[in-house]
Amino acid sequence: MLLKNRIYVQIIFLICCQLSLLAQTQQRSQIDTLLKSVNSHYSNLQIERFFLHTDRDAYLASDTIWFKGYLFNAADLTASTKSSVAYMELADASNQVLKRVRLPVAYGVTYGNLALADNLPAGDYELRLYTNWMKNFGEQVMFKKRIAVHPPVLGALQRSQDLSKKKPSSNRNIKHVKSTGYKASGVNVAFKPEGGSFILGQATNIAFKVTDKNGNGIDVIGEVVNKSGQRVVDIPPTHHGIGSFNMISFAKESYKARLTLPDSTVYTVDLPAVQANGTSLKVISSFNRDSCEVIITASEELRAANQNYYVIGHSRGMVCFGAAINFKNGGARLKVSKKLFPTGISHILLTTGAKKVLNERLVYIDHQDQLRVSVLADKSAYNLRDSVGLSIKVTDAQGLPVKASLSLAVTDDDQVEQDSLSGRSILRSVLFSGELNGAIEDPGYYVMASANQKVQDDLDNLLLAQGRTFYGLDVPEKMNYFAETEFLMQGTVKNAFNKPIAGLSVRLMSKKPLQLLDTVTNGDGVFQFKNIIPLDTPSYFIQGLNKKGKLANVTLEMDDFQPQKFSAITVAGETFGLPADTSLKSEALREYERKRGAYLSNQPNMLREVSIVGKKIIKGSKNLNGAGEADVTIDEATLMQAGKMKLGDLLYKNVKGFGVRATKTGSMYFHINNIAVHLIIDGLIIDFFLPEGKSFYEHYREYMDYYDASEIKGVEVMLKGKYQLNYHRAFMNPMDIFYEHVFLEVTTRGGVGPFLKKSYGSVVHRPLPFALPATFYSPSYSGLSDVKTDFRPLIHWEPNIVTDENGNATVKFFTSDNNGKYSIAIKHRINCDRIGILRSRCLPI
Repeated sequence: MLLKNRIYVQIIFLICCQLSLLAQTQQRSQIDTLLKSVNSHYSNLQIERFFLHTDRDAYLASDTIWFKGYLFNAADLTASTKSSVAYMELADASNQVLKRVRLPVAYGVTYGNLALADNLPAGDYELRLYTNWMKNFGEQVMFKKRIAVHPPVLGALQRSQDLSKKKPSSNRNIKHVKSTGYKASGVNVAFKPEGGSFILGQATNIAFKVTDKNGNGIDVIGEVVNKSGQRVVDIPPTHHGIGSFNMISFAKESYKARLTLPDSTVYTVDLPAVQANGTSLKVISSFNRDSCEVIITASEELRAANQNYYVIGHSRGMVCFGAAINFKNGGARLKVSKKLFPTGISHILLTTGAKKVLNERLVYIDHQDQLRVSVLADKSAYNLRDSVGLSIKVTDAQGLPVKASLSLAVTDDDQVEQDSLSGRSILRSVLFSGELNGAIEDPGYYVMASANQKVQDDLDNLLLAQGRTFYGLDVPEKMNYFAETEFLMQGTVKNAFNKPIAGLSVRLMSKKPLQLLDTVTNGDGVFQFKNIIPLDTPSYFIQGLNKKGKLANVTLEMDDFQPQKFSAITVAGETFGLPADTSLKSEALREYERKRGAYLSNQPNMLREVSIVGKKIIKGSKNLNGAGEADVTIDEATLMQAGKMKLGDLLYKNVKGFGVRATKTGSMYFHINNIAVHLIIDGLIIDFFLPEGKSFYEHYREYMDYYDASEIKGVEVMLKGKYQLNYHRAFMNPMDIFYEHVFLEVTTRGGVGPFLKKSYGSVVHRPLPFALPATFYSPSYSGLSDVKTDFRPLIHWEPNIVTDENGNATVKFFTSDNNGKYSIAIKHRINCDRIGILRSRCLPI
C-alpha cells in the first residue's frame, strides 16, 4: 500500500513538473511574440532626430546665423541616410513662421547660414529643424532651439545711456529683471504618480511641477494634508519647481497639497484621486549601481484574477529587456542589469498580453561611453590680429582615436556668453529629444548628474514629472509622410471631371539654370521630375501636353511641401518674447561705440542715408486708384522670393499690423492695425461670394490659405483715405464710415477673380528654395596696418572638420582687435553610436 502511494505521489509530482514546464514555455512563447511585435514596431518607424549647432545663441538684427545640423537614427545614433532633404524655420513669439528654407542633407549632415532681416524686431525666436519623415511622429521628435535677437543700437541706446568716448564699455551688461510676484490665478501645479497610477493602500512616489503663468518653475516647500487638515507627509524643496514625495493613501480619504511659494503665499491644490484597483510600477535606479530594481504591485482584485503581465524595457527604439510576471504571490520584484540598455533615457513598461500599456517609468542610464575631445593651442597667449592654430584630438572612452565629423565655433567672451540661453549640448538634445513633455528649464544643469547625487535626484524628478508616455505597441498601417531620399517635384494631372489622366506628357522648363525635362504620368495621373539642380531662387514652368505637343486642357496640381504645424511656443525659465539679457553682453554697446567713434572722427562710413523711392506697378491690376496708387505694394520681385508662401503668411510678413483678432463677442476677423480687411481679387470683392452658413472669417481664411505667392502677380494695400475712398464707394454701404475699412487688391496670374480653381494646362511652380551654404569669411592679417576696426563677436566658424584615422584635425584663424578671452565650442559625431561635445576652452588674447 505504501509503495502504491509513493507511485501516486511521483506521478502527481511529474505531472506538476510537466504543467509548470508547459506554463513556463507558454509564457516564454508569449513574451517572445510580444517582443517581436515591439521590435517590428520600431523597425518600421525608423525615427530620425536632429541636432543643430549654431555659432551663437544671441544676435543683432541683420546678423547671420551659421549652423550645422546632425541627423541621427534615433535607435543607434548613427548618421541617418533615410532623408536627404530637411527644413529649417524661424518663428517669432506668436508662433508665426518668418522664414522657411529647404536644406540638402548628405550622410546625415547639413550646414549653411541664415540671414536675419535688418528690420527684425528685438525679442526671442525659435529655430526649428526637421525632415518630412519626422512629421509622422509629431513635433516632439523635431529639433527646436530658442535664440535672442537684439535691436540695432545706433540711436536707441543713445537715449538711455551716456556713453563716454573715454570710458570703455566692455564690462557693461544690459540686464532684464524678472518679476517675483505671484498670484494664485497664475500658479499651475501638475502631479504625476510614478508609473502613472495612484493606487489605494500602496506606497506611491508622486512627482509634481509648479510653474507661474509664463511657464517658469516656482521653487516651493509644503505638506500633504488629508480631508481633516492633518499633515500626512512633508513636501521637500524643489528644483525649478520640480520635486517628489512618497505617501500611502487610505480608503475614504482625499488629499491636498499646501505649497509655500517664495513670497510666503500658501497655495492649496488637490492631489489626484486615489484608484481602488490597478497596478503600480516603481523603479529604483542609483547611478552608482550596475542594475536597477523594478517593483510591480497590484490591487487585491487583480491579484485574484491570476493573469499574466509583461515587463518590457526599451530605449532609443530597441527592445532591451522582457519578462513575464503574475501577481499570485502579491507582486513582482525584478533586478535588471543596466548593461542591457544604451546610454540615454530608457522606458520600463508594464503591459497586458493584449499589449495594453498599464504603467510606464522613465529612467536615465549613463555608461560614460561618449567621445572625448581635447584642444591644444599653439601658444599660451595671443596678440591682437594674431594667428591661432588649434590641434583637435577625438578619442573614445578608452582613449582610442576615432574618425569624427565636427563643427567648431570660436566666440569673443566679452561679447557672447557661451551656451547661455539653452544650455543645450548634442548629448542632451539627442538623448532627451522627444522623451520629455514641455520645455526643460536650465537643461545644462543635468549634464553633471553622474557626478552629483542631488543632480541625480533632480534629474529623476524631471523624468517623473515630464516623462512622455509611450502609447501602445501596435505598428501603424502606413505613414502619412514619405522620406525624401532626393529632391524631386511631383504633381497630378486631372481632366475637367477631376479624374486623373494616365499617359499624358508633362514638360518642365527653367531659365536659370537652363533645364528642359520631360516625363509621362503614371496610371494614377502622377508625374515626377528628378535630378533637378537645387536652387535658392527656383522658378519652373510646367506644362501638360497632348499628343500633338500642344497645351492640353487639363489641371496640374503640384504636391507642395506641407510644413509641420507647431504648437504655441513656450520656453521654460523666461517669458518668451522678451529680449534676453546677458548673452550678448557688450556687443550692442560696442557696436554703438564703434559707429559713434567713426562718426566723431569723420570716417566715411557714416554717410547720411538717401532713399530713392518709385511707385511699384502691378501689371494687369484692377486698382481703382490707378497704377501704383497704394499705401503698400508687394510686387513680383518680393513674390519671387516668397516661393510657395500662402497669401495669409505673405501679408503677415510684408504688411505691418496685419493679423487676426476677435470682437467682443468672440467673432474672428482679419485686420490691419485693428481695422477690418476686405479682400478684392482681380477687381472682385470676395464678400459677394460668401456661402450660406459660413462665417466671414472662415470664408476669408479659405482664400488666405488657397492662394500662394506663385499664383499672384502683386498685392496692393489701401490704408489711407485717399486710397480708401474709391474702394469704399465701389464696395461698401454709403452709410459705413470709410476709415473703418481697409482694402487688399490681389492680382492673380490667371486674372479670373476669386474662384478657387487652378490654372489650366500649365503652372508656374516655385518650390520652397534651398538655402545653399556660403563660406564663412575669416580675415587674414599680416599686421596692424588695416584701418577698419575688427570687433567681431564670432571669431571663427568651421562646420566641416573631419579628423583623420588618428583622431586628429587642425584649425587656423586670426584674432580680432579686442583684448580678453575666446571660447571654443565643438560638437561632433562619428559613424557609430557615439556623440559628444567640448563645452569650452578659453584662449587669452
